[in-house]
Amino acid sequence: MGGNAAALCLGFLLSVLPCPRVSCDGRSQGSYPDPSVCHMYYTCVDGYQSPVHQSCGPAGWLAFSQVTQNCEWPQDVPGCGPSPFGILGVSTFVNPDDPLLVEVATDDGNVIQAQGDKTEEGAATSMESLTQTTPGGDETTVGFSPDSALVDTVVTSSGVSMTFTWTDDKVYVTASAQNSSFELNVQVDLEPSDMPTGPTLSEVHGTATVFESPTTDHSSFNNGADSAQTGPMSTEEGQTTGDMNAPSSESANAMAMQSLRLPVMVTRCGRPADDATVKAFGYKMSNITPLLATDISSLHPDVEYRVVPTGDAGKFEIVVPASPADSSPEAAQTVCDSVSQVVGGVCAASLNVRPAVDGTICNEVADAAQFLTTQSGAESALVLAACSGGFGAVQTFCDAIGFNAAEQDASSDLCQKVTTTVDSFTPEPVLVVPKAVFPSGEEVSVPGKIVSPGNVNQTIPAFSISSGSGHVISSVDFNPRDPLPGQSYVGHARFTCTDVTTVATMKIVGTDGYQNEVQCAGAISECTLRVPGAQELVVDRVTTSLQSGAGPAVSRESVIVF
Repeated sequence: MGGNAAALCLGFLLSVLPCPRVSCDGRSQGSYPDPSVCHMYYTCVDGYQSPVHQSCGPAGWLAFSQVTQNCEWPQDVPGCGPSPFGILGVSTFVNPDDPLLVEVATDDGNVIQAQGDKTEEGAATSMESLTQTTPGGDETTVGFSPDSALVDTVVTSSGVSMTFTWTDDKVYVTASAQNSSFELNVQVDLEPSDMPTGPTLSEVHGTATVFESPTTDHSSFNNGADSAQTGPMSTEEGQTTGDMNAPSSESANAMAMQSLRLPVMVTRCGRPADDATVKAFGYKMSNITPLLATDISSLHPDVEYRVVPTGDAGKFEIVVPASPADSSPEAAQTVCDSVSQVVGGVCAASLNVRPAVDGTICNEVADAAQFLTTQSGAESALVLAACSGGFGAVQTFCDAIGFNAAEQDASSDLCQKVTTTVDSFTPEPVLVVPKAVFPSGEEVSVPGKIVSPGNVNQTIPAFSISSGSGHVISSVDFNPRDPLPGQSYVGHARFTCTDVTTVATMKIVGTDGYQNEVQCAGAISECTLRVPGAQELVVDRVTTSLQSGAGPAVSRESVIVF
């Protein structure tokens, strides 16, 4: 076989398949599916007898359709079946002002979004959180430690909030629920081999500079802005597909300066709220009918905007892109390479903790919840669902982007699986709606304002968000959080929105018969309870309650096991 014919069969050689004898004689110019494998196809060019053998990417992800002359999802090509990975689409987000890094849509209707920080050119520098949304609208948000990239929080729309603090041999877990009075503190022992020994922090968080990944196969990356199709691709001899020409620092700074900054003021009890989390969503006015102009609860937002603190107490800014991102294939590839490195590092850190992956941590936390006062098991079920749902979302996401725990580096096959690149900029007017989430779990939204993203000279009045609740138990902490037998501990509660009529009570009841309580009164911000040590397996229930005037009392229950 001649050299040219051998080169044409490269796809088969790489797949360890025999080179077929295919001819373009009698065929018109165009592309034709390979009858033996769905992800391969031939392209015939007038004047040449031998076809060019090409690939849609890794086997199983896309299949060539002769009808559309594009690479399509396997379920859309007769005879090729559904994708074995259960993934409908993978999108990257290229606008520097967009907090989203990547989105995965699964065939069971779930959507998983990764959020993080970017450079002014749009390259990812860190992954901060992961949110999974079910078809029914339930959300699970997983936060990652900026130091270790391990899971450090899990929050669900059902009201469960969990924190994870990792050491070399233990993980300390707290859990509370908005609609229940309990607060759980659990220690799970880890073996030294349980903790990841993978990438360094710089590898996990990527790099703030534009870089080229030498192992990335650019031929299977789709740079289309709105289509889920990759289409037949070819590279002329001598071209370099990996030459990254990012925007200059001057153009990036100009882009950042042109972004609209919408001010938001958040208060609670008439005072600035520094501990609230602000989110902002955009709805294209072209999708809003007059009947929905005042009630958008039934609509899905078109974009989520980045919200940044200003440095002043309770003040934030919503960043609305006022210009499009660099849409060149090179810039999109640069973004994808950086995202792949960052999310791969998080997957390496999180999935290499065996007790997290095999369910040991979640099961032990759920077992501890059985000590709570209710007999229905509702608390245990809530905690188990939140914990396993959080780690499960990370597992699903990492599987979808092609992370392989057996590989030594922290990258993934993300760029081979991307079907869409998204620029969150839109020139048409949008309705911007902010929402504040307070530590108590309370969520407060305010009416939106119509903004024209391309008009940098417009003046938008500040959004004002105030907590509608009264007195609040902000937190209840214990030191040590998991005392040894005979070791005393201290409970420390913090409050907000108190006044001169407020009375806070911290009461402890132990299974060994020990009881005690302390009261703190007035416009207080904290209260402390000291508890002596007890024998092994003694269970203390600490109830913290808060009453102000004629308003309803609020309480929170914590469980301590010696």
